Amino acid sequence: MNDKINYPVAEFKSGKFSSAVFEATKQSRDGRDYTQKSIRLQKSYLDPGTGQWVNQSITIFAEEIGDLESVARNARDHCRLKTKLNENE
Repeated sequence: MNDKINYPVAEFKSGKFSSAVFEATKQSRDGRDYTQKSIRLQKSYLDPGTGQWVNQSITIFAEEIGDLESVARNARDHCRLKTKLNENE
């Protein structure tokens, strides 16, 4: 069992969102060590019904960040377009 605590190497915050970058040494199939980077994304908000803080998080690998940016941008653009269409009705 690995009792080593993995602390973030970097942390960032903007509004209700935060991220933490982690690094872990892994071994490839051919026996070489490499550094795997992962990112924990978290949203925190105060639940109005309970008065308790709620944290939602997801962890992704660093190489997946481009896909996340793409789907977030597409969702944002969709919302903006729908809003603009509704304003023009």
